[in-house]
This record gives sequence, C-alpha cells and structure tokens, in this order.
Amino acid sequence: MIEYPELLVSAIIKRAVYDYKNYPKLRAEVRRFIKSDYFRSITDLDPDALLEELERQCKKM
Repeated sequence: MIEYPELLVSAIIKRAVYDYKNYPKLRAEVRRFIKSDYFRSITDLDPDALLEELERQCKKM
C-alpha cells in the first residue's frame, strides 16, 4: 500500500466534501469516489458513514 502524506489525504477529502455540498450535479461522482477502492486505500474513514453525514448536512441547507 502506498503511504500518502496526511495533508494530501485531508485536502482530497475536504475537496470531495466541499464539492458534494456546493455542487449538487457532482454528487453522484463524489459518491462514486467515496465508495471507491482508492478512497479506502488512502483513509480509514467509513465511506457509508461519511455519505450519511453529508446527506444529513445537505438536507439542513
């Protein structure tokens, strides 16, 4: 497994969250990314929990 710098991983995830919240047309693409093997390879975050939280936050907007 490739080790990615923590700052890079954080920036990638923050951008995905930003895009999900601010660009509804990109949500399907962001969902695919969060469910991808690549996402799982760079972080220990639970993809389903992240997507549930994003959905919850977007409903409040």
